[in-house]
Amino acid sequence: MKAKFCVFLLLALLCCQLCLADRAAPVVVDDISASSVTIRVAGDFVIHSAVFNSAIKAGGGTPDFSGMLSPVSVYLSQADFTVTNVDGVMGTDAFVKKHPYSGYPAFSTPRQLISNLKACGVDMMTLANNHAIDYYFDGLKSTIASMKEADMPYIGGYATLEDKLTARVFDIGGICFGFLNYTDSLNQMDKVRSLDPDALKYGVDFWPYVDINADIERLERAGAEVIVCFMHWGIEYKTEPGQSQISKAQELADAGVDVIIGGHPHVVQKAEYITSNTTGKKVLCLYSLGNFLSDQRKDGKDSGLIFDFTVTRDKNGAINVSDPCYVVTHVWRTSKKGGGYTYRVVFSDTDKPYSGMSKNDYKYMRQEAQKIEKRMDSGCAKKRSVYGSN
Repeated sequence: MKAKFCVFLLLALLCCQLCLADRAAPVVVDDISASSVTIRVAGDFVIHSAVFNSAIKAGGGTPDFSGMLSPVSVYLSQADFTVTNVDGVMGTDAFVKKHPYSGYPAFSTPRQLISNLKACGVDMMTLANNHAIDYYFDGLKSTIASMKEADMPYIGGYATLEDKLTARVFDIGGICFGFLNYTDSLNQMDKVRSLDPDALKYGVDFWPYVDINADIERLERAGAEVIVCFMHWGIEYKTEPGQSQISKAQELADAGVDVIIGGHPHVVQKAEYITSNTTGKKVLCLYSLGNFLSDQRKDGKDSGLIFDFTVTRDKNGAINVSDPCYVVTHVWRTSKKGGGYTYRVVFSDTDKPYSGMSKNDYKYMRQEAQKIEKRMDSGCAKKRSVYGSN
């Protein structure tokens, strides 16, 4: 069952009773009789120039990433709710005329990726990342315009204060989920004097400026029973979580978050349960998903996770988070005649090379997957066997 969205505005009476900070717009999905819900999350999309140039060629001039995603698209769509992150700006056509597509260090990514992800079953995208305001607040606003054009729910970046104060609460299978998304870095853009101050006031959920307790209270007033927080944090290329991540995770757990999903380091880090000092409950925390699609290579940067967990409601109404599982993915890159590359995101856990994959590429993919599996085995998540189609 995939989510089908229907956004409800607050009743006029509630608008009168609540201040602006109390605005909430629950999103309802069908099949409210379900008592078990699977949330699935894919790693970071970091669209370097070689990747979007390949997409442009694949689409005959119009960027098309669907072929890159096709090997894993069905699996992404099989969850009840699927989320992912794209680093940088995904601007409108008008924005791209002023700021053409570009990769590192300032990402201007084709907006067509949004609709490609929606076709794969992605239900929401997170916008709070270190590249969110690579092109200042105007770039983030243009990303949001592209999201709205594609009818893609989003979180972590906002064009208006009212949008920021609208609680992201989704009724999925009869269980109400509240979502948060923070980044602890903006690549020093927060220190640029010419930056519109509203970008930090409400534009992007930047960790030094957020009020976690107020955000959680807003979600709970809107009916949230499970709080999931997506964090963009950590030190790049480190395979173990740093003290800053561990401290922030504890702060989130103590504030009442039930699940924490991290990204940004470009490599996979383990999942574990941490204990809330406030409630004593166990909080699921995956420190880093790794990359899902990028042109970064070697040392684990060309592999990542699709991670999921299950939320159930028992006959007494108690809600439980359980069964954290993962599959390892790999960005299979091949050279094209005449220059450039083709990219495909594939499952690493396959018993033979994909059609056209060299023995060396297959051996490398499996070696990288085994390193990640060993790392994940030190935590609480279990490997899920999903064999890619050849």
